[in-house]
Amino acid sequence: MNLGVKSGETLEYQFAVKDNDGLRGGKTFRTPVMTLERMGAERVAQLLEKQEAGIGAGMSKSSKTLKELQKESQKLQESLQQNQQGWDQESKIKNWLNEQQKNGGDVEAVGEKASGRE
Repeated sequence: MNLGVKSGETLEYQFAVKDNDGLRGGKTFRTPVMTLERMGAERVAQLLEKQEAGIGAGMSKSSKTLKELQKESQKLQESLQQNQQGWDQESKIKNWLNEQQKNGGDVEAVGEKASGRE
């Protein structure tokens, strides 16, 4: 169906229905006036650039967090190899695992945003 709306134009529309009450006369019901805007190529390009910038920022943040977690992992491995176990070591490992799980969710959210499944 072609409504004849060209790029950059808007169309206002409203639906109306009438019941078939033969005794009291038909009543007409109308929807609110709605607007359909067909974006121009320039506007679409602006929105895509904005979306890509947001995805890039999210990926950058996730990358930085992953690097920090890798450094922390390396430190934990070194301390485990030196046989330094105790409550403090156990606490550090639990904190690291919690951060890794949290970051996994962040990376997944950026991936969903990148594929348009927001």
